[in-house]
Amino acid sequence: VLADFGLSVGATGFWGRDNEEPFRQLFKQRNIEDRMIRLDGSTRMCVKVVNEVEGDTTDINFPGLKPSIFDLIKLEEELEKAHAKWVVLAGSIPPGVSASIYSDLTRKLKKQGCKVALDASGPGLKFALESGPDALPHLVKPNLAELEEWTGCELRSPEAILEAAQAIVAQGVEQVMVSMGSEGALLVSRDDAIGAIPPAIEVGSTVGAGDALVAGLIAAFTRGMSTSESVRLATAFSVDVLMRSDIYALSPETVATWSRQVSIYPVHSGKRSASIAQQF
Repeated sequence: VLADFGLSVGATGFWGRDNEEPFRQLFKQRNIEDRMIRLDGSTRMCVKVVNEVEGDTTDINFPGLKPSIFDLIKLEEELEKAHAKWVVLAGSIPPGVSASIYSDLTRKLKKQGCKVALDASGPGLKFALESGPDALPHLVKPNLAELEEWTGCELRSPEAILEAAQAIVAQGVEQVMVSMGSEGALLVSRDDAIGAIPPAIEVGSTVGAGDALVAGLIAAFTRGMSTSESVRLATAFSVDVLMRSDIYALSPETVATWSRQVSIYPVHSGKRSASIAQQF
C-alpha cells in the first residue's frame, strides 16, 4: 500500500522458487523493488476462513520455508544495500531461526541511521524489547492480543492498555501503536497518547489491516505529520483495506475520504509506566 501511495518501496525476505511467479508479477505491477531471496520449495500457504455472518476471520497458517545461515547473511546484505529511511520488520520468524533475529537486524539497521518498525508477536517481540537500547525499534505495532501476551495479563480497560503501551515507551521505544479492531487504535509516545476510532463499515476482510496500519504510520512520518494526523492517516489506510475482500490498489483519494471520517481523541497519560516496565 505504500507503493500505491507514491512512496519508493522495496521488499526483502524469503520466498520459494516453485511458486514465486504470482509474487513477482505483483511486485512488477505495484512498482515494488524485488530484493527477495529465493529458497528451494514453495512459499507457505496461509488460509483465511471468513465468516460473513459473524464478520470474523479464522487464520490457518502452514509452516514456512527454513532458510540457511547463508540465506540469513544474504538478507542482512540486502537490507544494508537498500539504504532505506525506514524498514518494517514483520511476520512470524521462519523455522530454525533464532528469536533474536529481529533485534539483531534492528541493531545493524540503526547503526546505518535507518529507522525500524517492528510488527511481530511472541518470542520475536519479547526478545526485541529486552535486547537493550541499541536494538530497540523506533516503532512497535502490537494488536491487543499481542500486547496482552507481552504483559502476561488481560487488558480489560483503556487505562490498562495505555499503561502497557507506556511501559514499552518507558523502555526506549519511541512510538507504540496498539491496534484494537473495531475499537480503533492507540498511538503512544513519550509526549502524546492519541486514540482513533474508525467509521462504522462493513468489513470485507481483515487480511492486511494491521500491515496497512503500519504503512499508514510510515507514510505519515515521512511527511512530517503530527501525532494526531499520523494516527488518523494510519487508521484510514487500515479502513480502506478492511473494506476489500481481495488484493487491490490503495487509492489516495479514498484514503483521504476515510481520514475525514476517523475520530481522534487525546488519552490522558497514566502515572505508573515506570513501575509497569519493571514488572514486565
